Amino acid sequence: MYEDNRLHVMLQDEEGDLLELVMDPYSTVGDLKSRIAQIYQVPPMCQRLAMGTRELLDNKYEELIVHCPHGVKTFSVHLSITLDEATQGLEHPVREQKLNALQALAELGFGACGHHAVSSMGTRLDRQDDESRQPALRALAHMAERGQTRAVVELTSRLEDWEHDLRRAAVEALTQVAEPGNEQAIDLLLPRLKDVSIEVRLAVLEALPRAAGYGDARCITGAGFLLEDSVQYVRRAALKALSQLAEKGNDMVFAEVQSRLGHADPEVRATALKALPHILEQGDERGVTAVIDRLEDPVFNVRRTALETLGLVARHGDQSTIISLCNRLGSNMEEIRITMAQALTQVVNYGDKATVLTLSQRLQDGSVDVKLAVIHALTHAVSSQSEGHGMATAALCERCEDPDRHVRRAALEALPKIAPPEDKHATEAAETCLQDEDAEVFRLAHAALEKLGGSQTVLQEAVCNLEGTAS
Repeated sequence: MYEDNRLHVMLQDEEGDLLELVMDPYSTVGDLKSRIAQIYQVPPMCQRLAMGTRELLDNKYEELIVHCPHGVKTFSVHLSITLDEATQGLEHPVREQKLNALQALAELGFGACGHHAVSSMGTRLDRQDDESRQPALRALAHMAERGQTRAVVELTSRLEDWEHDLRRAAVEALTQVAEPGNEQAIDLLLPRLKDVSIEVRLAVLEALPRAAGYGDARCITGAGFLLEDSVQYVRRAALKALSQLAEKGNDMVFAEVQSRLGHADPEVRATALKALPHILEQGDERGVTAVIDRLEDPVFNVRRTALETLGLVARHGDQSTIISLCNRLGSNMEEIRITMAQALTQVVNYGDKATVLTLSQRLQDGSVDVKLAVIHALTHAVSSQSEGHGMATAALCERCEDPDRHVRRAALEALPKIAPPEDKHATEAAETCLQDEDAEVFRLAHAALEKLGGSQTVLQEAVCNLEGTAS
């Protein structure tokens, strides 16, 4: 006859309710805790089992049957919830132990006994020592990330806490549960945009696009305000938030950015420029005009940012942009003329005869740096196969005799890119430069003649003359 050796565990929880569990006699205390975890959603780490005054320790080698008097198959166990082991685990030096503790607390937070974990962590947040607050904060944040409503409520109530880490966690927790467009959540987040903590401001900027409805005016204004933040990382985060709060071309977003383009702080102006490609479609005239205006900024870094931005907001070959840049090539300020020549390389197409003419004329500029920038721009506006190469070649040939050796070098380097092979004027200009006293000019002239198909006799004679002078 079959003898039932199974054990009957009469489990009493903290509410006094009884539950009978049938266990194999060779099960361990750990097996019993795993079974309880499935039923009560209380992880083994957070369980304390006791028989009377004696605690059942989680020894993986100790079987349940050893706790039963001889011949007895039924015994009573009391279950209570404890956070001691889990909270101690949060401070364990081994990372795996910390993660296990976080996991245990998070699992407890989702169970029927979740109030134990949340209330205990909330109590720890009220303590003034970091040893207690930080583990509690990490545990609650972990619960909130997984959607534990109690943890979110507990953290959200700390939005004005004195500890910045707690305020940041409260912001992040709020966005875990807030539906897009939730006015109450937005009301709680917006004041924190002025938080003294950089981390909190960053957290709010990351949270706003998730919490706000598309095109929310208050959030757009709030994010725009932080384009003026003194911290670069915050300004970048504000830029990103604005690009996510509305579709490209949104008038409110553009107005926020545009109003910062004339800000007294050049860093703010540069940030506003960087925002334009993210908030406007390429070719939007508002963005192109704004960038071109900043190309005349008195601060070099702002002009450089405008240069980098122009190719992202203007369409390549756009005539209105090119004309606007060419008109500014006549500026009285040398640095502006240089910037405009550099800007043309971003948008001009090969064979744009009007631009080639303007650039060729500008090679008469009295500034060496302007002439160098114009020569570089010419190599983007004309090639040996495009229209206007004759005009550009003539202008470059003239610069091969420029008083400044840097201009002569630049002209010789550009000549083979623009003049057709065996072009008479180009080869004659390069041959003349073979007599130049500057060694680099000679080298570039020699290289230009080789590419242009110049006379081999002339090249050989020039080399012989050079060797003879050296000896």
